[in-house]
Amino acid sequence: MPIWVGETGENTNGWMHDAAASLNSVGIGWCNWTYKRFDTGPNAALLRITPPFIVDGPSGLAQVLENIKFANCVPNPGVVSALAPNQNSFVNYPGGGNYNGTTGAAAPVGSTVWLRGANGKYVSGENGAQPMTCNRSDYGASEAFLVAAASGTKVTLQSQGKYVSSENGTGPMTCGRPSISGGEVFDWLGNADGTVSLRGTNGQYVSIGNGTGPLACTNATITSTETFGFGPVPATVLAGRPAGTATTGFYPNPVAGRLTYQLPAGAQAHRLTVLDAAGRQVLSRTYGNTGPRNIVDLSELKNGLYVIRLSGAAFDTSFKITKQ
Repeated sequence: MPIWVGETGENTNGWMHDAAASLNSVGIGWCNWTYKRFDTGPNAALLRITPPFIVDGPSGLAQVLENIKFANCVPNPGVVSALAPNQNSFVNYPGGGNYNGTTGAAAPVGSTVWLRGANGKYVSGENGAQPMTCNRSDYGASEAFLVAAASGTKVTLQSQGKYVSSENGTGPMTCGRPSISGGEVFDWLGNADGTVSLRGTNGQYVSIGNGTGPLACTNATITSTETFGFGPVPATVLAGRPAGTATTGFYPNPVAGRLTYQLPAGAQAHRLTVLDAAGRQVLSRTYGNTGPRNIVDLSELKNGLYVIRLSGAAFDTSFKITKQ
């Protein structure tokens, strides 16, 4: 179950910074209290509203109404430096970066994420049916990518059961490969502002170009069009995506220990992935010829909502379960 702390703050800058770091480290969202506060000098809010104040009387009301506007508020530098997104290489959401200004955002291995280009649009795998694009106004099934470790800082990206390929820079990028080779491996390079750049094994960077055409892995340097914001995809989005072939059954639900599920007709060898409510991978199993049914032990999972994702050579499907 997602947890959100509605108000933190009202303390020293160091305390507020450490509180934010601690909350982020365990995946708890938060917001700072207060946003704006009347004061003659720096305070614990993100912004301060300069005099005159409402309590000074009606003669200064016109100026109060001007000073209270966002453009006329004065930032409190200490608070902003401690908390604001993209300050000192830290992005203010769980798993989004770091607080120390030493490295960029680390690869969220095991998580399912969206990628957003400098044009403000989301990257789409196009369900493997055509070259990848960066023109979606929102993210859904085809805009969700599972990040898995390859070696070192190298990762693979998988959507709808297929792998993203750089095509070694010889053509537009695709998301239709059933297995991993050199073209399906990327360096995940965190930038100081919390964005990420992806470098293919051909030594070139993934680029959205002008945002109207397909992605390509052909640029020799990093500019804004070779950087991507990213964030977790909720499990509800993953469970709601269209599936190639649906399973015919699974039980029990809720489940306390062993879950039995039925595979699509003719399917046997497959991969099972379990994602939590934040879209993070918490369990992965690969099976050979299991027969039409299989059993997985989920007793070690914490209580909560999960998405079970099944993928094989000719199918990709998912369903939601509750662990008790």
